[in-house]
Amino acid sequence: MKLFPIIGQDNFLRRLQNLLSSGRLGHSHLFTGPEGSGKDALSLQFAAMLNCTGEGDKPCGDCSSCHQYKSLEHTALHLIFALPNKSKGSDEPDPYKGFNDDDMAIVQAAIAAKAKNPYQPIQLPGANNIRIASIRKLRQDVYLSMNPGITKTVVILEAHKMNGESFNALLKILEEPPDRTVFILTTAYPDRIPTTILSRCQYYRIPPITTADLQGHLEDHFELPPPEAHVLARLSQGNVRQATYYAADSERKWLEVLRQIVKVMLSKRYSELRALVKQLADKKNISEETLQQTLSVFILFLRDVGVGQSDEQQTIWQEERDALLAWSPHFDAREAVARVERCKDALDRKVYFPLALTRLFFELRQMVRETQKEYQQ
Repeated sequence: MKLFPIIGQDNFLRRLQNLLSSGRLGHSHLFTGPEGSGKDALSLQFAAMLNCTGEGDKPCGDCSSCHQYKSLEHTALHLIFALPNKSKGSDEPDPYKGFNDDDMAIVQAAIAAKAKNPYQPIQLPGANNIRIASIRKLRQDVYLSMNPGITKTVVILEAHKMNGESFNALLKILEEPPDRTVFILTTAYPDRIPTTILSRCQYYRIPPITTADLQGHLEDHFELPPPEAHVLARLSQGNVRQATYYAADSERKWLEVLRQIVKVMLSKRYSELRALVKQLADKKNISEETLQQTLSVFILFLRDVGVGQSDEQQTIWQEERDALLAWSPHFDAREAVARVERCKDALDRKVYFPLALTRLFFELRQMVRETQKEYQQ
């Protein structure tokens, strides 16, 4: 069973079951994949599998071990993540040295939130790195003996956040791993992990969550109608965190902006173009990240325009798509997507916002006008 609320990834879960049944379990594993694909959730599921005492597929969800893993409170679980540095001593082996009661309450709340929603990252104020003190403490604890039959499980979240000292300290442990201990590292950036660490890990590539699985999640947890859930799942490209961000936006501002862009493309008045550019380039009201997300929504819309046929899953912007195709039946959606992507790239390079947007919308209006003329001839 899925001990944690894992979205999809059934093939990968079966792979873990087969690995456990094979008896060829290595001591170090690296779970990598795109953001929001479920690396942390799957690593915790795998850790729980290793100590489950139930019958059949593991974790069973009923045994004492499963209950402790579900709350991330099992004595065999060592959870490593980025912590703020509140200690003045560089050789301090206790990563929580200098933490007061309020600090510890924040940490405990973050772990509890992670247990409830493993897709939520543990992000503590001032915590940018996995500190050497965390690995030193791990080295002390991981060699301690435990009850027979127990496997110590070390889960290092966002392992790329270790610095050189932390990686070197971890390497020393991996070179002489203690008995009945399994290390699981998660990261979206395997290129930031030293080859000395990678060479000692079994490598697992976790794919993005499928559109169908993500759509089902949005329908169930946010009570979204299927057409809207489908659009958000496609837009999020398998990233549950991104999908949650869009779903939590109850005002659906991105959809309203999309409608304004289409209106500008079909309008003969240049003043409407200027007004929209002014609105989108106002950094006080719209962040750079939100603008990029808006353009990503627009790309998805244009790709549906290029399909050129009705689909009940696309009704969220059916009116806008039909209006554009009615005005410009031969509209080149592929070229339009290329131009929007060039604009997104220009924004990433910190070009002048109003100029990049003005050029984009002017070019799109021209494309509509040109295909109109071809159709009329």
